[in-house]
Amino acid sequence: TVTSSGEFAPVLAAELPTVDNGGVSADFLTVTWTLRPDLMWSDGEPLTSEDIKFTWEVLSNPDSGNVLSLGFDLIENIETPDPQTAVITYKSVNQAYLQQFMFGLLPKHATGEPAQMAEWDWNRNPVSAGPFVVSEWTAGDSIVMDRNPHYYLDGQPYLDRIIFKVVPDTGVQVAMMAQGEAQVQLWPGETKEVYDSQVAGQATLAEVPGQWNMNIYFNHSRPFDDDPGAEPPHPVLGDLRVRQAIAHAIDYDTIINDISPGVTPATSPFAYGWYQCDLARPYP
Repeated sequence: TVTSSGEFAPVLAAELPTVDNGGVSADFLTVTWTLRPDLMWSDGEPLTSEDIKFTWEVLSNPDSGNVLSLGFDLIENIETPDPQTAVITYKSVNQAYLQQFMFGLLPKHATGEPAQMAEWDWNRNPVSAGPFVVSEWTAGDSIVMDRNPHYYLDGQPYLDRIIFKVVPDTGVQVAMMAQGEAQVQLWPGETKEVYDSQVAGQATLAEVPGQWNMNIYFNHSRPFDDDPGAEPPHPVLGDLRVRQAIAHAIDYDTIINDISPGVTPATSPFAYGWYQCDLARPYP
């Protein structure tokens, strides 16, 4: 996971593999992950290095339906010399190796064949290694998550249950917050001042830095073509200089200040925190 200070921190791993601690080879092609001892899934089954290998085998299998490589296509092999150790050999250097399993692991014992991933019972009745486990799922209404009795951190989580309500109407969401019927609302879509006044002191909007960005894409296909997937180039927008000129002509400051005052700086298409996000884009 990533801490509030932006540093990587291990969760299921005993430590983060680095060159200094021997977890990463000198050529950066071999990474050794060591799991914490006595890890268990929410059903009480042990979580082992075989689950790490299985996760790679599933998500790198084209028959699974997975559309995100996430670096799994860079892996040559995974060896599991013991239940707590997974040795990953890469075909080429993966600079984002610490994020290799950022979306979690798949329990080998509770899933199935990669080609049937879309039909796994696990999709609606997941076995988890996190602090909570799904106990009830009513489509279109709510998801109930109860405390995982096998969570690796003693005494945690502090809550016994979390209920996620599906409420499409943002007005109803705000009303629930104002009346104390809900404790958390995600992405209310208002500025802090407006939101805080709407909920009448029952809650406050917390604003934190993020990497979310919204884009408007140019259509590179030929105009008036019945085929939306027609090959470029567009006779006008196909010229990079035209696209750059349009981008430079947009008054980003006015848009940002009118829509979400003071929330985000007008920098570039790359959100804060991305690699070289602050590079200047001079007028061509």
